[in-house]
Amino acid sequence: MNTSYLVAFSVMQLPLSIIGLKIRPSIWLFSCEIGWTVFTFAQAGARTSTHMYLFRFMVGLFESAFSPVIIFLLGSWYTKPELAKRTSIWLLTGFLGEACSGFMQAAIYDTLDGRNGLAGWRWMYIVCGIMSVPSAFLCLFLLPDYPSNTRAWYLTEEDKRLALQRNANVGRAEISETLDWKTFKPVLCSWRIYTLVVAYIWYGSSCQANNYFAIYLKSEGYSVTMRNILPALANIASAVSSFLYGLASDATRNRFWWILCPLVFVQWPGNAILAIWPSSPAVRMAGFCWCSDAFWYAAAVYWTWANEICAGNAEERALTIAAMNGFFYFFNAGIPNAIFLQTDGPSFRKGFPTTWAFGILAAVFVVLVQGLHNRGGSNVKRGRW
Repeated sequence: MNTSYLVAFSVMQLPLSIIGLKIRPSIWLFSCEIGWTVFTFAQAGARTSTHMYLFRFMVGLFESAFSPVIIFLLGSWYTKPELAKRTSIWLLTGFLGEACSGFMQAAIYDTLDGRNGLAGWRWMYIVCGIMSVPSAFLCLFLLPDYPSNTRAWYLTEEDKRLALQRNANVGRAEISETLDWKTFKPVLCSWRIYTLVVAYIWYGSSCQANNYFAIYLKSEGYSVTMRNILPALANIASAVSSFLYGLASDATRNRFWWILCPLVFVQWPGNAILAIWPSSPAVRMAGFCWCSDAFWYAAAVYWTWANEICAGNAEERALTIAAMNGFFYFFNAGIPNAIFLQTDGPSFRKGFPTTWAFGILAAVFVVLVQGLHNRGGSNVKRGRW
């Protein structure tokens, strides 16, 4: 079921992000969220596994536009001293959402399981669907669209002129009037989309230990409630560290070191503990907390980096962000099925050594991107970076 969701979520990011270049994000994301709300409710009524495979696929399809369009939208408004903070705030809400989800699932299991003849997992989808409806309308009424076409009620004409001038000052290109082969050919012939995507795939794949934290907790005899709460606490810690990363990256106006250092000093040792799988449960617990980004998280800085490296071409910026997210999730839809077999849990003797290797590959490609960027490979045409 998770694979069904991930396949749709990953494959549809590029096409739905391209649509987001031509349709206002407020309208486009409102439409997408209404779509995934409908199929979230549908999951509560699923009667067979086939139904659930289909519904999960459709949720992934409608959800696929959200992250790349929001990240691109942030990169259309904010400049270098501001962007990583804003991206990390947006990412922080995801962490808090996952953390709240863990507590919510625990509460549903304890209080609603069996209520009105419905299992707790069915109530979970009903509650999630109810929460999604107001979120969709918030997209419609609050998202500002792009500086070039915004109609946001809370922005004055002076605000709009200032936003356009800020973009011009940093050499950030606006979206082209037409989208055709001539628009996308330079993108596909550039080193940026390929190296940034591959580096992000390895980086994201090195951060997968947290997905198996609950399995480890179950093997150690933790209750269902604690198996939801402890990973949720790790997500809260990740939210705090992600925000601090954004602050520090903006303050120093540096992205490279704030991506490389977590890989070398957090992901490498954290994954190494799990790859070795020491006999001490306390050490294994520390390994899960450490490498599941409980203390460090650089994704917001990485997305900021991509927004800035590709600033001189709006279409390249949009496609690179969508490809980073999409190909990572596509890769992640298949690889866990090969290296994280449930029969190998909780030590996963193929899985954790592989995520350790992914972290090393990620560092190599991050250094490669920085080297090419320093050689003048950025497509920023003008401005002050």
